[in-house]
Amino acid sequence: MSKTRPWLWTGVISPLYVVLALRGFISFDLALLFIQLTLVMALMPGIIENFKNKTGWSKETALLTSSGLISMSIIFFMVNLMLAGIATLFSGALWAVLCGQSMIYEKV
Repeated sequence: MSKTRPWLWTGVISPLYVVLALRGFISFDLALLFIQLTLVMALMPGIIENFKNKTGWSKETALLTSSGLISMSIIFFMVNLMLAGIATLFSGALWAVLCGQSMIYEKV
């Protein structure tokens, strides 16, 4: 019997929220909130690793992702998906932290 890997479950969580929303068990706003929080949790080890090792990720990737998520959060707010907007804004802010780390720890 193979050993269960906890990270495999994270690949199931987001589609599960989509199914729950489509079946009417939770709102789309709540599903987007949970999915975005799952993505936020995925960033935390990278931020901690960058801090410990004084390394950074790609500035371009972090900047584009951060600006895209912040733009999406504005749209979520405009269409009254407040929970999704807050979670997406938080995720965009964490990507901005990754961008900042890549600039601070850049090898000169």
